[in-house]
Parts: sequence; C-alpha cells; structure tokens
Amino acid sequence: AVTLSGSVSITDANLINSYTTGVVTATISAGDLSSLDSLNGDNNQLFTITVTDTSVSASDVITLEAKTGTSVNLTAATLITGTAAQLESVYTHSDNSRLSLSSSIKLTVSDSTVSITDINNLSSKTTGSVTATIASGTYAALTGLTETTNAYAMTVSDSINVTELNTLAARTT
Repeated sequence: AVTLSGSVSITDANLINSYTTGVVTATISAGDLSSLDSLNGDNNQLFTITVTDTSVSASDVITLEAKTGTSVNLTAATLITGTAAQLESVYTHSDNSRLSLSSSIKLTVSDSTVSITDINNLSSKTTGSVTATIASGTYAALTGLTETTNAYAMTVSDSINVTELNTLAARTT
C-alpha cells in the first residue's frame, strides 16, 4: 500500500499505481473530466477526486467512478447529460455513496423518447429541471407526469380539448 500526501498529478498517480499491486491512496489535483479520463485506477485505489466541470456526461461520470474506491465529488456540476439508463446509473452510484451530487443538479435526457415511468423516476431525484422528450402517449397516460418544473416535449396521440391541453401544459415549462 502506498499513501501519497498533498495533491498529486494524474501522471504521478498513474506512475505509482503502475509500480504496485497494492492500494494507492492519493488526492488527485486535476478536476476536469477530460484530464481525469487518463487516470488509471480501479475500485482498489483510494483516489480522492473532485470534479470541477459544471456540465458533465453521465457516461464520463460512470467511467470515472470505476477508477476509485472512494466517492467522487461532483457537487460543482450543475448539469448531467445522458440516456435515461446512464442517468439512473449515476443515481444508483450516488445512492450507494459512490458519487456526491448536488440535490439541484439539472438533467438532460438524450434518448429520442423517454417513458413516463423513467422520467418520473429521474425527476424525483433532483430539484433541478429535467429536459426530455416524452414518448408519445394518450392524454390519460401523459397526465401521469408527476413534476411540473421540467422542460418536456411530448406528443399526444389522441384528440384532446383545451382544458386537457392546459393540464398537460402545466406539467412542463
């Protein structure tokens, strides 16, 4: 086992990590995801990582999380973009204390369409806005959207009246 004091560059952490099969404990000085992509590690390494990017991709976050056995600090991030499955994975890691997220982080779901169940699940995890395209559905199905502060694009597959349109409009910004 090797413990490095102070902040350590990715290059130094990778070098030390390459010379041992034991645990390397270090605070990584770089905070941007593009630099952190070159970090070599796994869940056996105890790298303290604080991401400084304000906008991150869920796939990059999932990849980074697998490079350390400690929780990754993502509290500087104000937006995460990814598929519904990737975003759910980010929250699973957060629920398991593997990621630290702001409770008001915004989410952009990149799937071409998202189910009402998936979007309700994701929007319940943040007080930030969620941007997504909801799968086409009937008025009755679309009234199942539970949040009202998100930016949803949706297509209603049946005929609706003005009152029903206003009800759906109240579910999105």
